[in-house]
Amino acid sequence: YSLTITVSNNQALPIDCISTVCANDPQPWVYYTTPGCGPYTWNVTGAVSWSVLSPPHQIQVIWGAGPTGTISVSAAGCGGNLCPPTTVTVPIISATVPISGANPACVDSYETYSAPKFGGTAYTWTVTGGVITQGQGSHQITVHWSQFPTTGQICVDYENCFLDCGGHACMTVPVLAPFELNGPDIICLNDIGTFNAFSMSGLPLCNWSVTLPNNITLPNLATNTSSFSFPFNLGTGIYVITATAQNSSLFCNLTASYAVQVVPLPPPPLTITGPTTVCPNGSYTYSAFASPAVGTFVWTATNGTVAPLNGNSVVVTWGPSGPYSVSVAQKDKNNPFCQSPPITLNVNALVLGSITGTANACLNGTHNYSVPAIAGEYYNWSITPSNAG
Repeated sequence: YSLTITVSNNQALPIDCISTVCANDPQPWVYYTTPGCGPYTWNVTGAVSWSVLSPPHQIQVIWGAGPTGTISVSAAGCGGNLCPPTTVTVPIISATVPISGANPACVDSYETYSAPKFGGTAYTWTVTGGVITQGQGSHQITVHWSQFPTTGQICVDYENCFLDCGGHACMTVPVLAPFELNGPDIICLNDIGTFNAFSMSGLPLCNWSVTLPNNITLPNLATNTSSFSFPFNLGTGIYVITATAQNSSLFCNLTASYAVQVVPLPPPPLTITGPTTVCPNGSYTYSAFASPAVGTFVWTATNGTVAPLNGNSVVVTWGPSGPYSVSVAQKDKNNPFCQSPPITLNVNALVLGSITGTANACLNGTHNYSVPAIAGEYYNWSITPSNAG
């Protein structure tokens, strides 16, 4: 597939004599373009009236209230359809102009404010509730909003002494505190994190959403509340918590976001070694092994006490009755100190069976008594009273 492109020597038409003008000036302004390219197509916006002169590469315009107007022109003889119309903007010095910039503004912020830029025009700015840090004399200034709470005001006087016209404009700027979020910035997989919205301007009541590490957003998980909890069980990575204030007129921001890093759990230990048959109230040593080893071991026991609670080897003192089990998990040594799932070793209580044999013995008689045999155990027998046999 191929496409042939023809590049023309034609150029877009210029429009000459563009300059700043006064609003509603009854004096017509004349503009012209390249002659001999007609027919011309002219268009003007922001004018009280305009007309094409003779020859038709010229027009005259009486401008309106401003603060801007536009002139566009195209001509079939110079460029034709190959060149787009030329459009220029004419600055019109109005009696008042819009001031653009942050509104409302955050306390202690540095914000930029501007009025339309008129060539050859002097600008004088005044600010209450803040301080002008740069730009005085130009069409654009930077303001440090240092007072809170307050309702600030920005005013500008502008004057073009050559054209003998100017104007005045003001804008009211409420200075508010932002609302912010706090909570854990790093958390373990499967843990629940709680986040709170707060502000010096009042209690934020927010709708909450969560953006997952795969950039899928879960919207409106909680509404009209200043606190939000979320289970981080959808994989590791960076989650973004976003709160949108429902009472947004109290704050200088509509939304606030908070990034949370979710880290994986360490691997559980591989084995627990130690006796699996024990005597009630006895003390026994148990050891754990992990690969890779990333931190410390955390031990617990059912119906027993562990000392120490951490370490590769611990001593468990079993209680008077079961069921018995000992568990160990691996805990990361780095923040947020994530803990693996535990592994568990079930332990059985060593219980002697009943003594069998005759309960009625003759003096100087010989009788046999026994208990069920337990492999590997040593038996210590006694008679009460000790002189009875």
